[in-house]
Amino acid sequence: MRPAAPLLIACIAFAGIALLASIWPEPWHGVWLLSGAILVMVALADLCWLAFLPRPEVRRILPSRLAQGVAGNAQLLLKHGGARVLRATIYDAAPAEITSSPMPWIAKVPPTTTLECNYTLHATQRGKFHFGCVRLRWDSPLRLWHRYALAPAEELSQLRVYPNYEPIIRQTLLAVAHQTNIDGIQSRRVAGASRDFHALRDFQEGDSLSKVHWGATSRMQKLITREYRQERNQNVIVAIDCGRRMRAMEDGVPQLDHALNAMLLLSYLALKQGDHVGVLGFGKENRWLAPKRGSHIITEILEHVADYQSSEVTTDFSQAASYLFARQKQRALIIILTNLRTEDHTELLPAVQLLRSRHLVVIASLRDLALSDAVQHEPTNFRTSISHSTAQLQLLEREGSLLELKAAGADVIDTSAAALPFALAQNYSEIKRRGRL
Repeated sequence: MRPAAPLLIACIAFAGIALLASIWPEPWHGVWLLSGAILVMVALADLCWLAFLPRPEVRRILPSRLAQGVAGNAQLLLKHGGARVLRATIYDAAPAEITSSPMPWIAKVPPTTTLECNYTLHATQRGKFHFGCVRLRWDSPLRLWHRYALAPAEELSQLRVYPNYEPIIRQTLLAVAHQTNIDGIQSRRVAGASRDFHALRDFQEGDSLSKVHWGATSRMQKLITREYRQERNQNVIVAIDCGRRMRAMEDGVPQLDHALNAMLLLSYLALKQGDHVGVLGFGKENRWLAPKRGSHIITEILEHVADYQSSEVTTDFSQAASYLFARQKQRALIIILTNLRTEDHTELLPAVQLLRSRHLVVIASLRDLALSDAVQHEPTNFRTSISHSTAQLQLLEREGSLLELKAAGADVIDTSAAALPFALAQNYSEIKRRGRL
């Protein structure tokens, strides 16, 4: 318990009366004694009253999930069982990675009533975060004293922040609803594609004669063709580099976050197609989610990758490839999301060769926009000429590394973080249409 501002003001006034009493004993000496006695009695009575007031109850309600960069609503419920109106000040201790509405919150709580304090949360990072205790202060009836307490509010003290995948998934859902293609994903027939038989239908202009069902044609006295669908129950593994390369920023967001959004879109498409989807996060440690099938698995994938964070260690591609090779026995489409540098080539090439012995491998490498910008600007002096030449040399070496990976049998996607989701979807669609998996 601490004295409040009114009590401090009263003490200052009492000190003023004491000063007057020292200068003019008559009549201020009697006033000083009387005012002191009244101040002490009133302050002690108010203090005892505060001590016997029932402690308010605090309950925190956090959103079930919060997307990075998207505001969410939280709530504090305050209730007290006293017989008088309680003046309270409340402050919630949010983690440093989560910003909230301005605090503290000051309110008058009627007796046996629950008040709601609604405020917004805005997360700047993904992961699992813990809220501290709720700081609570309430006043004595005469407002001469404050009482402080820390309310544990442990019912809901943990909040998980997930990647903000909603815009990409929304665009995909709109495309499916309108039966159109995602931007940049072209749909076309490919001769010799491997498909599962689906149904018979009337022959249409453009259908291949090799698909005509001659038995049904003779019975129906019109051309009948076979309709196929893409193969299902295949395995798609997305391996995400969580090393220091993915700490590079693009559009104010780490490239790892862009890669996670692209992975979630690809997982959604593959699960809708009927394939099994698995995830491997590698870098400082390996985090493995075995391939599973069903549209509901997207939630499990989201839970798995929610707290993926890039580390400061250099990625060991060979170790990650060996780890994946030992756990995925069946043939699968392996998609490696990384930010390839020229010095990574000597280690990534053996890893690709190992995986290629059993799987179909795709390397999706994010471009370094800083290098691209440095090449586009014309040098104006000796210093900028050195920077321009160095950036151009690094881009040429990187292009050579990608060509060697292609020669080793891997599909290579070289794109910016913004274009990565659609590039992955395009590549996956082409692989399915051609029956390469």
